[in-house]
Amino acid sequence: MFVVFGFMAAGVLTGWLLRRHRAGWTGKVTMALIWLLLLILGVEVGSDRRIVESLPTLGVEAAVIAVVSLLGSCLAALLLVRWFGTLAPMAAGGATTADVTLPVITRYSGEKYSVLSIYHGFVVDFTVPFLVTFFCSL
Repeated sequence: MFVVFGFMAAGVLTGWLLRRHRAGWTGKVTMALIWLLLLILGVEVGSDRRIVESLPTLGVEAAVIAVVSLLGSCLAALLLVRWFGTLAPMAAGGATTADVTLPVITRYSGEKYSVLSIYHGFVVDFTVPFLVTFFCSL
């Protein structure tokens, strides 16, 4: 976990030091690395015969789960905003507010809460190992 914090801190420091220079290349490098990771994942999946044989079943199940999850998240966010206010979906989303539930939170709470939602997700995500260790030691 400290390696992740170290790389994140190094990235923030590098960005801060280079803030006066345009870093347009970072988006291209990020996309190239994502494509490379997807290629490696595809090779790994394609080399496992059991996974390839079960892809039709897994695909249908994954699509159903994704659609139902999305609809449930939208309904829950809408109800939370109505009953408890604009920050309620963020509190309920936990660590997923930085990525998975961010579009839903932005849609129902407002765009002005998107940065706060990302920050909230990171804080919750990074504090979990410490909090779990603390509470398990009680």
